Amino acid sequence: MNLTNLISINNRKRISKLLLVTALSSCSLWGYAQQQQVRLTGNNVTLKTAFKQIEQQTKLSVDYNTLEVNDSRLISKLPKGSTVKEVMEQLLEGTGCSVAFSNRHIIITKQAQTTSDTKKITGTIKDENGEPIIGANVSVKGTTTGTITDINGHFSLEASASSSILVSYIGYKPIEVKVGNTAQLNISLKEDSQALDEVVVVGYGTQKKVTLTGAVSAVDSETLTTTKTGNIQNALSGKIAGLKNWQKSSEPGTFSNDFSIRGMGSPLVIVDGVPRDNFTRLDANEIESVSVLKDASASIYGVRAANGVVLVTTKKGTRDSKFQLDYTGYYGIQRSLKPERPLNALEYMELKNERQLNLGVKSLMFPKESFEPYWNGTKQSTDWTQELKENVPQTYHSISARGGTEKLDYYVGFGYNKENGLWKSGDLNYNRYNLRSNVTATIVKGLKVEALLNLMTDEKNSPYLSSDGVILAMYRQLPLNPYYANDNPDYPATIISNHPEVASYSDKSGYRKEQQRLAQTNLAVEWELPWVKGLKLRGMYSYDFTSNANKSFQKKYNTYNYDSATDTYIPVAVNSPSNVRKENYEYINSLLQLSVTYNKSFGDGHNLSGLFLYEESDRKGDNFWGSRDVSMDSLDHLFAGSSNNQQTNTNANADKLYHLAYKAIIGRVNYDYQSKYLAEFSFRYDGSSKNAPNKRWGFFPSGQIGWRLSEESFIKENEPLKFISNFKIRASYGLLGDDSATNNYQFLTGYNYPSGGYLFGTDYTNAIASRGMSNPYISWYKSTIADLGVDLDLWNGLLGITTDFYRRNRSGLLATRAASLPGLVGANLPQENLNSDMTQGWELTVSHKNKIGDFQYAVSGNMSLSRSKDKYVERAMANNSYDNWRNNTNDRWKGIWWGLDYLGQFQSYNDIYNYGVIYEYDSQVNTRILPGDLKYEDWNGDGLINDDDLHPITMNNEGDPVLNYGFNLSAQYKGFDIDLQFEGVGMRHLRYSRFYQDQFLWDGNGLSLYMDRWHRKDQFDPNCDEWVPGKYPSVWDSRGNFVATTNSGDPGPASSFWILNGSYLRLKSLDFGYTIPHNLSKVVGIQRARLFFNAYNLFTISAVKLVDPAHPTSGDGLAYPVTKTFNFGVNVTF
Repeated sequence: MNLTNLISINNRKRISKLLLVTALSSCSLWGYAQQQQVRLTGNNVTLKTAFKQIEQQTKLSVDYNTLEVNDSRLISKLPKGSTVKEVMEQLLEGTGCSVAFSNRHIIITKQAQTTSDTKKITGTIKDENGEPIIGANVSVKGTTTGTITDINGHFSLEASASSSILVSYIGYKPIEVKVGNTAQLNISLKEDSQALDEVVVVGYGTQKKVTLTGAVSAVDSETLTTTKTGNIQNALSGKIAGLKNWQKSSEPGTFSNDFSIRGMGSPLVIVDGVPRDNFTRLDANEIESVSVLKDASASIYGVRAANGVVLVTTKKGTRDSKFQLDYTGYYGIQRSLKPERPLNALEYMELKNERQLNLGVKSLMFPKESFEPYWNGTKQSTDWTQELKENVPQTYHSISARGGTEKLDYYVGFGYNKENGLWKSGDLNYNRYNLRSNVTATIVKGLKVEALLNLMTDEKNSPYLSSDGVILAMYRQLPLNPYYANDNPDYPATIISNHPEVASYSDKSGYRKEQQRLAQTNLAVEWELPWVKGLKLRGMYSYDFTSNANKSFQKKYNTYNYDSATDTYIPVAVNSPSNVRKENYEYINSLLQLSVTYNKSFGDGHNLSGLFLYEESDRKGDNFWGSRDVSMDSLDHLFAGSSNNQQTNTNANADKLYHLAYKAIIGRVNYDYQSKYLAEFSFRYDGSSKNAPNKRWGFFPSGQIGWRLSEESFIKENEPLKFISNFKIRASYGLLGDDSATNNYQFLTGYNYPSGGYLFGTDYTNAIASRGMSNPYISWYKSTIADLGVDLDLWNGLLGITTDFYRRNRSGLLATRAASLPGLVGANLPQENLNSDMTQGWELTVSHKNKIGDFQYAVSGNMSLSRSKDKYVERAMANNSYDNWRNNTNDRWKGIWWGLDYLGQFQSYNDIYNYGVIYEYDSQVNTRILPGDLKYEDWNGDGLINDDDLHPITMNNEGDPVLNYGFNLSAQYKGFDIDLQFEGVGMRHLRYSRFYQDQFLWDGNGLSLYMDRWHRKDQFDPNCDEWVPGKYPSVWDSRGNFVATTNSGDPGPASSFWILNGSYLRLKSLDFGYTIPHNLSKVVGIQRARLFFNAYNLFTISAVKLVDPAHPTSGDGLAYPVTKTFNFGVNVTF
């Protein structure tokens, strides 16, 4: 019972009288009451929870004033006393409170404070080796008095004899010392092994980080959520060495990232022990940790683990902890990182004239009179990008509850994410709802049941034309053409492609709606056998159901040409006829696991653990779609459509229609001796229904060893080396599999049906076709991976270093012998396991953290270098040595860019005449070369510039940079905190093919970057021979086949001029917050309140100025852009 009303002087007197009366009348019970035995249990127990446990065990009532006793204070260490009196005294130690026993009451009162015994306390803080600790925090418990130690470990402060001194320093266990009668304190701090005791999630279990022998990296929830984004992959960018994430677009509801580990391909993602595909749609606030298995430690997942494994663990409740309610919410805006602007009317006409002159036509397409109206403002250039908004909103809310009792813990979380697109119409948007419930209950001692439920629903709405299509339409339109016919907003003008305004409004051009619903369940039972210590049985079953319901409506609309003679608007039909289409996809995955684990410690530091597990899973995918033309746009439903042109079918792609089964037997043994000598062996005997019966099973073993040199006496007992907290060398080697590229059931002979068809009269009949030759021996890829790593921690966590060297060899990559066998075999050739490749690299992670007084900071950085090589590629025999050198990729690094060396630009006609080399790309033999055109090296010295001069000039690796890196800076000071996450790539090259083709692609507009070019000084004089230098050559078209394209007009030989350095450094996220002091927030019942500002993709440093360097070159960079976001939000804990 809390005496919350006893706050006045009179109430204090009443308590004193109560104490006196009860003491006289109940002295016989007093001694018994305070001698009762109690035992407190639990983790992170509050003072209030401790009082409740005492009341339950003793039947006594604990009475106190909440204004004098902070009952929400967490108890870092439970009292060791056995009697209620001893426990209460230890709980209240240092609070200035006293305890009295009366009848059936334990009454707590605040003691009057006195400063009469305050004195000067001096002392020295040293470590276990007697070395002084610099910057240790020294404070008087329960006060704001404090200081830090100097360079000799000395400190000095004022304290009373009855107070206690608190000492803390990063990497050491905090200590509390009573002042008493002494004025001199010499304190020794012990190392805090908490960092070494950190637990990391690994395959089918957890391990202490200190005894880990694999290349495993992990991030926790706090690190993950510093980046505010709706895609978990983006939240991981730059935070883990070797983890590559390429964000291609910020389009709402589009998850198109390239996500890989060490550039090896798409990894297997495990969520709460189950392979799942919804990783990108998880709510970041419901995730406890993310672990990445990068080496042979992934082999325990067998045939799907060759590209590494990502393990996601969601949050659970906490036993014996009070109810905790958390809320996080933010509102923000997105701002487009716009690509280069298109040409305006004056620029367009200037370049069109220039192109015509360069082609030898001595007349202007646009005479000077055409420029006058734009110069004097009579006419305005049409802005076709006006449908893009400058700022668009987004919002996010997450609320969760967690807690637990002695036998039950729970976590329930709800999240909502809303993103709007860049269209002014607002018709591009995305909404997602996440609901998660994780409950664990102890039925009887040793028997535990766990039930996990995850529900998610999302919906993306967009106009019918794709977002990339809308962007391209905006940049392709001519600036001379009117936005509306006769400037009448009711009549969109007929133009060379889709009208951007109409295409960006769903009510004008139609829409797309994509909905996903999923339900994921885990039910597990775990039993610790009471008669065999360390032996545990566990069974788990999961059932996942995903449904995708998509609908698209192509709506017919008109654009118009205006006839001024008759004052009429002539319609031109677009998207005709109107059509509605519906698609339904369903996926069902089930998984059963039965496991036995055993842990045993024996002898002098021998530790042994083992796992044996049986697993089977079943995966199904099915779908159906139908479409009809509709006559009434107001009835956009299939039932209202016409049957004349109706279509129904099933998507037969291997990832849409399938039924697969997997079975596996898994084992693992871990051993360590005194956490010094470490070893692990694991295996997986894996079966997949994708292959023929004689190729369905594979054995995937791995071995790992480690040696902690820091535990050896020559380091541990060597005074000069005692700054080494942890020094571990580890190595791993294993065999992994990959069946992701295996086409289902290629081992079967027979026929494909349907395979096309024929029309007999008015009846369409499906055809049947032979499957060709089968391959009963086809199997999955096989990968062997070796890793050598070092983990080093110095000065008790002040500096941490982790490095890994690795190599993966893959064999059995699928290919056919179509090029290496005679041309007439008589049947379609099957795929075979023929090719092989190799990937190798190096990773480094460095971290530093420290605390100086109230200022705490941390710095960490990671980098990875990786490259892949083709070991063997099935191909036809080379015709000659040059053909072999040019086209044989065997034993050659991947991503080699063949091109011409750029030497400079022709400065004049004399420079062209004296060049002495013939451009064979110019069909008219150098007669059309102009000043400013590119000068290439005659690499083979034959006097010609042609394909024989092509040679390796750089790496063609847009999607797989050699160098990936990231670094983080964070700091906290008196309630303020800041976190900056950077990511970057290096040794990356790319080119946008639009630069190599006609600047006016498909008779459309060009980009303003071409204005920085070589051009005639007088653009209106066809005979002007005076040239003004610029960055780019003068405008090219068909004459440009020797500048950048082939004779067919397609992108031709690359050169060191046109290839861009795609390296960049980006501030991926900035998070700045302020936590309101607890003494203020607790007044309204809030345990913790933090206000924050967060920015995402804040700035980028790159040599690529045209577009965002991470934007893909497909579509010439003219696609939905990557955006930067600015968010304001709050975190609140009740």
